[in-house]
Amino acid sequence: EEHPDVVVAWLVAYQNAIAELTSMSPDELMATLPGETFETVSEDTYREQMFGSDLIYDYRKWTWLTEGDLDIMEIDSSVMVDMGVLQQPLDREALIEQMGPNLEIMRRAYEIVGKPDISEFTNAEARDRRGVPVWELK
Repeated sequence: EEHPDVVVAWLVAYQNAIAELTSMSPDELMATLPGETFETVSEDTYREQMFGSDLIYDYRKWTWLTEGDLDIMEIDSSVMVDMGVLQQPLDREALIEQMGPNLEIMRRAYEIVGKPDISEFTNAEARDRRGVPVWELK
C-alpha cells in the first residue's frame, strides 16, 4: 500500500525473469543450478520432476493470474477441506476480494511488459486452464 510502484517494478522484473527462464531448454536451465542441488537428489530425478511432460513450464511463458487459475484454487481448496487442511473451500468472490488492492498493480505491470498478447489469456487451444486476467474480474 505504501509503495505500489515498487511492487509494479518487482512484478515486471519477475515476469521478465519467467520469460527468460522459460525460453531456456531444460538442460540450459539445469546448468544454472548450483551443484549442491544434486546432493540429495540426482540430476535425472530433478529433471524428471521439474520438467516432466505435464508441467506448466511447457505451456506458459508468463506469470499473470487468470480466471482459470482461480478455478484451480477453488478446486484445490475443496480437496484441502477433504484433507482437513481448510475448514471451508475458497470461493471466487473471496479470492478476488483478497487480491483487491493488487489487481490494479498487476494490471499496471502487465501493461508495462505488454506480453503476452491479451488474446493469449483466453486461447482456447492452450493446454492449460486460462481465462481473462484477474484484474478484469473485479
